[in-house]
Amino acid sequence: MEKQKKEQEKRENEIIDSLMYLGLSEYEAKVLIGIQKLGKAKVREISNISNIPRSQIYGTAEKLKEKGLIEIQKSNPIKYRATSLKECREILKKRIKTKEKTAFKNLKKIKTEKTQEIEKEEIWTIKGKQAINRRIKQLILDSEDKLILGTPSIDYLNNEIQDAIKKAAQRQVKTKIIPWENTEKEFKNLTNQKNIELIEEAKKIHPKEALDLEEIPQKGYKKRIVISDNKTVLININKKESNQREVAFWSKETGFAEILIQIINSWIKGIKETRKK
Repeated sequence: MEKQKKEQEKRENEIIDSLMYLGLSEYEAKVLIGIQKLGKAKVREISNISNIPRSQIYGTAEKLKEKGLIEIQKSNPIKYRATSLKECREILKKRIKTKEKTAFKNLKKIKTEKTQEIEKEEIWTIKGKQAINRRIKQLILDSEDKLILGTPSIDYLNNEIQDAIKKAAQRQVKTKIIPWENTEKEFKNLTNQKNIELIEEAKKIHPKEALDLEEIPQKGYKKRIVISDNKTVLININKKESNQREVAFWSKETGFAEILIQIINSWIKGIKETRKK
C-alpha cells in the first residue's frame, strides 16, 4: 500500500512538472489535477485533494477558467467542473504554439536589427564552397533593384544560384553577368530572360588593365564577384588548382564595399564606352 502511494505521488509530481513546463503555475497544475480527479468539486474538496489553502483556490481556479481548462458553476457554494482532457490538451498545444510564434517573431526582429547594425561595420569571411554558394544565393534573393555577378563561366553558378538569378530578373531586378573567360553561348539559359544582360567584353578587358589595379590577380585564379543593390559586395578569389578550402569576403554598406562597388561600376562603364567606339 505504501509503495502504491509513493508511485502515485511520483506520478502526480511528474504531471505537475509537465504542466508547469506547458505554462501553468504550480498551484494551477495542482488545482487542475484535483478537479480532473473529482470531475466536479467544491472549493473544500479541491483544497483537501490538492493540499492548497482554500483562500488560494478561488484565484487559481479563475485563472484556469480564463485559460479554458475548467468551468465554474455560479452556485452556492461555487462548484468547478473539469474540461475534457482532449480539450485541455488542444488548449495547451495552441497556447504553446502561440507563444512559440511570438517568441521567434520577436527573436527574428531583434536578430535583424542587430545584424543590420553589425553589417554596417564589418567585413565578413566565409569558408567552404557550399557556405559561399549559400551566401551568393541569398544576396541574389535579397536584391531589390540591381545585381552584378562576375564569374569565370557558367560552371561556377550552380543550379540554385541560376534559379535565384532568374527569380531576381522576374522581380525586375536589373542583372548584369560578367563572364571573365567564356562566351555568350553557355549563358543562354540566363540571357534569354528579361532584365539579364551579359557583358561579354569583360573577358577582353580585365579590371587590372582597365583600372590599373595591380593587386587583382588574373591568370591561375577563379574569381567570383557579387554586388547587390550597390550596397553589398562579395568577393571569392581562389587558385584554380588548389586543395585549400575556398574563402570569400563580403561586406554591406561599409567603406570597403563602397570603394569596391565604385571600382566595378567604373569598369563596367568603361566597357560600355568601348562598345560605342
